[in-house]
Amino acid sequence: MHIPDGLITPEIAALMYAVSIIFLAWSWRKAKATYEKSLAPLLAVSSAFTFVAQMINFPIAYGTSGHLVGGT
Repeated sequence: MHIPDGLITPEIAALMYAVSIIFLAWSWRKAKATYEKSLAPLLAVSSAFTFVAQMINFPIAYGTSGHLVGGT
């Protein structure tokens, strides 16, 4: 993320970190149960494309920058 120092307090950062861990664990279990191993190459290529698409930045409010796929 590209945000100025101090915009997110340590308490909020810790809370979001914990929430992220919960959702990542849930996603991992669901993906492991749902998807076949043959989808791994497709997911890898899709991830690489998304990474490259996020290289395009544009300025938005409060000194932050946005990415092509919507992350700030």
